[in-house]
Amino acid sequence: MQSDPKASVKKAHLQFAGSLSFFPFLVEEKILLPFTKGTIGLEKITKLVERIPDSFRRLIQLYFEEMLSLREKQIKMGALKPLKINSILSDIQRFNLLINWIQLNSNEVTSWDMLQERHVQDYLLSLSLSVRQLAIKNLLLLFDLARKKSIITHVPLIDTPIRELPPRTQALSFEELQK
Repeated sequence: MQSDPKASVKKAHLQFAGSLSFFPFLVEEKILLPFTKGTIGLEKITKLVERIPDSFRRLIQLYFEEMLSLREKQIKMGALKPLKINSILSDIQRFNLLINWIQLNSNEVTSWDMLQERHVQDYLLSLSLSVRQLAIKNLLLLFDLARKKSIITHVPLIDTPIRELPPRTQALSFEELQK
């Protein structure tokens, strides 16, 4: 019984395509180090933290280390969905936006300790409503960490319960309309 020539050509092509990548060979020979998405994200975060002004950098660095330790703890405990590097990156980007906004709009604020509630409220009002709620949650985490680590003496944001936005607005029923 003869084998199908198309199948043998396909098999040879797959074997050739598998050996086409040179990167696994270089990793195997220890010429290059393997990289993962996590290490690339960590490099982005460290570069972002280095660009933050010195007076604001210490708190952001502490937040980064705290979130990394939380992530490692979740992975060690076998969490189904541990904290992602991209989540930490987006939080730090939001904090960087706050710092840039402060530097542009409030010349008198040069560190976290000089930040007042009115500065934070003005920043939050510059955001859209859906982004504002996430920013409030992230800022509360950041300011609570700063308070625990004695970087700031007061939390410049009041911890008020916020109402989550409804997923969508629904029309009233006929009974509700008649009332």
